[in-house]
Amino acid sequence: MNNREIIEYLTTRSVIMPASEGGCWLWEQCRNQDGYGVATVNGRTEYAHRASMRAHGFDLSDLTVDHQCANRHCWNPAHLELCTRSENTVRTALKRWGAYRRITELTGVGDFRP
Repeated sequence: MNNREIIEYLTTRSVIMPASEGGCWLWEQCRNQDGYGVATVNGRTEYAHRASMRAHGFDLSDLTVDHQCANRHCWNPAHLELCTRSENTVRTALKRWGAYRRITELTGVGDFRP
């Protein structure tokens, strides 16, 4: 599959939420025990959000994908950001504590997209 076909494949198996409801693109097929969307792309099983980032032209070398929306089965590239594993771990903890959004609003650091 080429990038356009991958995006079409993901889209036809998802619920696309309107912007008024957050704008998440929710993978509705298989999810793993942690709630991440799992897709088979070009004969290879991978997370739907990582397949989306690749199909949208991002280089994922040595990086993880942070869900800015905190929705693990969202694959909307506007809600995803590449970061290091350690940075993603910190962000995940801060999101759990409800602090990430507030820190972002106060400092302007980060690119939180609701």
